[in-house]
Amino acid sequence: MRQLGDMYHLNKRRNESEAQYLRAKSIYAHQFPPNCLFAILLASLADLYQEMKRYSESEANYIQAVSIYTTRFPRNPNFANCLYSFGEFLEVTGRKTEAVEILQAALQIFQHSNDQSGAERCRAAVQHLAK
Repeated sequence: MRQLGDMYHLNKRRNESEAQYLRAKSIYAHQFPPNCLFAILLASLADLYQEMKRYSESEANYIQAVSIYTTRFPRNPNFANCLYSFGEFLEVTGRKTEAVEILQAALQIFQHSNDQSGAERCRAAVQHLAK
């Protein structure tokens, strides 16, 4: 269901994407302990809601994803991508100081995992926000 939601999301079929993500979220929440796949799903749902300008729902899902990653997978490259997206969200919603903090945390994970393109993307975003 998450992958089907991803496919719909990529094809800008947002309502269908949301329906699949929510079905998958319900299953994860009720049948499995918090895990990396659940955090990926939450970040995908947050990205979708951000595109739809449903900011409170987006933020709630980012926060839940970050919580799972922080407590269980603090060095996971997917966590860095989630933080990067969350940083973009914070910038869009006018919270530049928080965005910089989140992007710097993402940068550290990208550097730890030797993801140079991710690290460079974070550096560029932080420099953009510093202007």
